[in-house]
Amino acid sequence: MKLVKFNSLDGMNRLNFTNVFRVVLRQKKCLALLFLVISLLLASCENKHLKTGYIDINQINKEFKLAIKYDNRILNLEKEITSRLITNKSELNILDKKIKLLGVNKKELPQELLQKFYKLQKEYSFQEDKARIQIQDSIKFYREKLNKKINMHVFNYAQKNNFDYVYSPAGTGTFMYADSSLNITKKVIYYLNSR
Repeated sequence: MKLVKFNSLDGMNRLNFTNVFRVVLRQKKCLALLFLVISLLLASCENKHLKTGYIDINQINKEFKLAIKYDNRILNLEKEITSRLITNKSELNILDKKIKLLGVNKKELPQELLQKFYKLQKEYSFQEDKARIQIQDSIKFYREKLNKKINMHVFNYAQKNNFDYVYSPAGTGTFMYADSSLNITKKVIYYLNSR
């Protein structure tokens, strides 16, 4: 920057007016350029209709072959675990009846019988808790695996069919109403089951 020595106040005022004029002129040029860029951007954007659809995830979970397969695995696991627990439970019930019968007859309860009962009861509770955890872990494992598969296939389906948005409210309140013509659940189920 050049330092200028002024001999008069009039020269200094003229210089300030010139600087202000240049700054304002530069801002006007920037605003005009910005307006031109925005105008071009808006003109290049089409008034494109976005293709939208939604799926009923609950219906997919009922009709998707993989979901049915996973549900059957969980049911079989529950049956298997229940059958294992039934033998322990029936043995526990027999001991309980013996203890109650001895109590009714006011006979002294043998300590071995009580120890056996409490040991079996404790073991049964442990097995029941272990079974519950095993079932919950299996449900979580299969649910995560299923959701990952569904998400991947819905993503692929949406891309192949040029959807801009595919919603799945599943009771989350994402939207409260949608035109039934936007429901693509059956098509997605067909697509999922063909994979």
